[in-house]
Amino acid sequence: MVKIILCLQELLENTIRVELEKRISKVENKQFVLLYKASRDGCSVDDFQNKCLNKGPTLTVLYGQDRTVFGGYTSIPWISTASKEFIRDPEAFLFYRILNGSTHFLEMEECNFDKAITFSRYGPTFGGTRIRGHDLQVFRNTNQIRKKNSIFELNGKTNFNCIYKSKEKGFNEKYINNGGLKVTDMEVYEVQGMFICVTDSLYNNNL
Repeated sequence: MVKIILCLQELLENTIRVELEKRISKVENKQFVLLYKASRDGCSVDDFQNKCLNKGPTLTVLYGQDRTVFGGYTSIPWISTASKEFIRDPEAFLFYRILNGSTHFLEMEECNFDKAITFSRYGPTFGGTRIRGHDLQVFRNTNQIRKKNSIFELNGKTNFNCIYKSKEKGFNEKYINNGGLKVTDMEVYEVQGMFICVTDSLYNNNL
């Protein structure tokens, strides 16, 4: 039976939770525990790191200005490193949901497992190539981001469908929040529970 910790401060809707729980298949008796919320804790790299480093598997959720919900999961704890490093995680994935539609997943091919996430001095970063950059990078510098007109304009960047591929026919990265990072809020959940197996994680070459 799946356990979910609910909190009045949490924005993640139950319908999305259920689909995400099914996709995170290597954890039983899941609990989504809210670690970080931009509107509550501050919107910067330091705020994220103070709450989320070395916390186990996490789910990063962004709430787009056009009501798109998107983000990513990794079974590897986030850490801060002086230089960028590709990290292996076969369990990682990206997701998005437009308005009240179904949740779509962007998956990696096995040959890209070694580039699942990127460790650096910054915030959550999924995917990575030397040429095309990252599929999803939430922060790119340490500046504090202030909310303007109910919107956080995150200073990261997106390049969806790079390492993580959509199976949706005719997919365009603008499907996900118009290809940008203007969001009403951001949350990071720790995924607690009983792990069926340990993910094989390897630190790879520096970028």
